[in-house]
Amino acid sequence: MSLLLKHVCEAIRLLVMEYQFFIRDEIMTYPTVVFKKKIHAVKNETTCLCGMSYRFMIPNKTKELFKPIHFRKMKEITCKRCKYLLAESSP
Repeated sequence: MSLLLKHVCEAIRLLVMEYQFFIRDEIMTYPTVVFKKKIHAVKNETTCLCGMSYRFMIPNKTKELFKPIHFRKMKEITCKRCKYLLAESSP
């Protein structure tokens, strides 16, 4: 393959990747919970992707009685570790 063709193929591959990330960020929503003033991505009913534990629908020691789960876009997640792990696991 010529050098020009390789560069064109690489540019197309990068554009497709950027488009996939754009679609994922604009369309996909993820279950999240607010915990210690950060928005975390939910792994299951008691754990965030970053490994922090919280309680869902069980009274806890803070002023909040429950930790409600809300669906948010990736750009709204403020926990850097959760966001990184979520980006790695997304197609």
